Formats: sequence, structure tokens, C-alpha cells
Amino acid sequence: RYAIQAGQLPGWNPYMCGGSPNLANPQPFFLSAALPLSFLVGEVVATKLAITISLAIGIAGMVFLAQTLGLRGPALFLPALIFPLSGFMTSHLANGQLLWLTVDYLPWIVLGFVRALRSSRWWLLLAGGLTALTFIEGRVYLVAYIVALLAILGLGYAVARRSWRPLVHVALALFLAVGLAAWKILPTLWFLHDRVQALANTDGIPLAALDDAFLVRSVTTNVDDTYYMIGTAAGALGVVAFSLL
Repeated sequence: RYAIQAGQLPGWNPYMCGGSPNLANPQPFFLSAALPLSFLVGEVVATKLAITISLAIGIAGMVFLAQTLGLRGPALFLPALIFPLSGFMTSHLANGQLLWLTVDYLPWIVLGFVRALRSSRWWLLLAGGLTALTFIEGRVYLVAYIVALLAILGLGYAVARRSWRPLVHVALALFLAVGLAAWKILPTLWFLHDRVQALANTDGIPLAALDDAFLVRSVTTNVDDTYYMIGTAAGALGVVAFSLL
């Protein structure tokens, strides 16, 4: 905000890691809705408003998606409350990980894909546009999940309908997303090209620990440190939601 008010593009963040690029940074929160709001009410209030608006978007998206998938009555609101207000979201937001607010775009992305199959391909603008916005707002990990989710949905619909059309819709949505986010993707790739680091091998969570992963909110580590669960990621489902399954 200060850079823009000074007539400069916010291309550099001097406060992070001794200085880091903004546009080429894979995870820049400054491109979120909190930026325009900060001009009106300041950074603190703008961040709180951005969280409120994002959660409202997630709740509304789940209601419309549930309705599209045939749910009626109180069943419309159950997924709307479980999804954006789950332990996963609340624990991440409580720890200041605001990049996860883009998770609230997921129901709208799925809604756009499903509506495109049932009516007009113009609905792919919603799916592709919000996928692009997810990357632009800095949640690069979630983009990988979105690609996998759309691929699974497309494959399922293709098998059920015995048609290639759902897979074509997946390709069109992702092509649109890449096109809309290209101005952010290209500098990010250039920045990361010379900064590849070898990461140590990380073992997965064993099957016996899945109950902790879903229901426990504390950090869990075994004696040999061969797996771990971060407290902000645990409790993603919750006991009440799990019992409803």
C-alpha cells in the first residue's frame, strides 16, 4: 500500500527474508482483496474484512454447489458450514496463514465445471478464472489440488457419460487459467529457475496415524521422526463432522 501511495509498483518486499520480489514470489498475499480494502480502512481492518468476505464466498459457493448437485432443505447448509468453517480453515487462519483463504474458491470452481457440463461452456470462465486467481493470490499448493480435483471429476464424468467432453472441459478450464495467470506464472518460473533446492526425503503418515490426522489438533511425532503432523493441519475434519459420515 505504501509503495502504491508513493507512486511505485510494489515489486519488492524489503521486510521479508532481507528482501524478496513480490510479483515473482510464488506466495504473495498482497495481490488479494486485502490490498484494495487497505486503502479504505487500513491493513488490520482490511485483513479482517478479507477473511469475513472470503468465508462468506465459501459458504455461498457450497450452498449453490449443493443445490446444483441435488441437495435440498437443511442438507444445503451442512456442507456450507463444514467446508469453510472446518478445523483446517480455522486453525490456519488463527495462525495467520491467510493464503488458505483461496480454499473458499473451490466450491465455485467445481460449480463452474459442473454447470458447464450441464448447460453452457461459458461457466468454464468461472472455473478457469478462479483457478487463475488462486495462483495469483499465492496459494500455489492449492492449484495442484485443483488440477487433480478437476482431472478426477472429468474422468468420472467421462466414464459415466461415455464421452470425452468432460475431459475437454477440464483442458479448457486449465488452459483458460494459465492464460489469465500468465503474467504471474512467467515471472514466478523465471525466479524459481535458478533457485531450485534439493529437499530431504519425507516419509508419509502411516495408516495407523490417520485417526490423529483427522481428529487430533496437537503435533504428533514418533520416536524416529519419520513422520509428523503439523498442529495447524490436524483436526481438519473434526469429531462432529466425522460422526456424520
